[in-house]
Amino acid sequence: MRRNWVIFIALGWVGLLGIFAALYRLLPMGSDLYLWYWPITQRWLAGESHLYDDASRGFYLPPWGFWLLLPFTSWDILWGMTGLVVISIAIITGVSFSYAREAGAPLPQLIALLVALNPYCLIVLFAPTLDAWSLLGTFIAYRAVRTRQPVLTGAAILLAAVRPHDALLTIPALLLGARRWPPLALLKIVVIP
Repeated sequence: MRRNWVIFIALGWVGLLGIFAALYRLLPMGSDLYLWYWPITQRWLAGESHLYDDASRGFYLPPWGFWLLLPFTSWDILWGMTGLVVISIAIITGVSFSYAREAGAPLPQLIALLVALNPYCLIVLFAPTLDAWSLLGTFIAYRAVRTRQPVLTGAAILLAAVRPHDALLTIPALLLGARRWPPLALLKIVVIP
């Protein structure tokens, strides 16, 4: 049984690398990465920008969003975009699968596949953004609230807030779920971010 999982994971990685190489050649340049993320990060790395100055107009993410983008903008722009797209799709399908399995869905793999093929997810192919990271933060915070882990909840809320408009309703809902926690635990949630 364990050997089957090893083979499955190895084939998954080979498939992922194949998709990565194909996307590198086939994807059109994403507007967010090309117009804002890439040039602003390059200016910052060259010491020409301090973020949120005239040289970084169009960068509307919170400062920690910059640190998430840094690995993807340190490579060639096409490799960076491909990496951001592949990791974003992996996050979206992984979170979908995990939530479907946790909810007791009969075929969580099918749900993850359908999520990966829906139009919103496919838009990630053409305009890579950090929305998937916000989804990951929301899911981790949801799990942390359910298991009463205040430090993880605070850190995950920080990740979810990388796209504030995505987390506008989920963060208050998560905090509402923690409303009966002891005051010290609530303080840890707020102080961590």
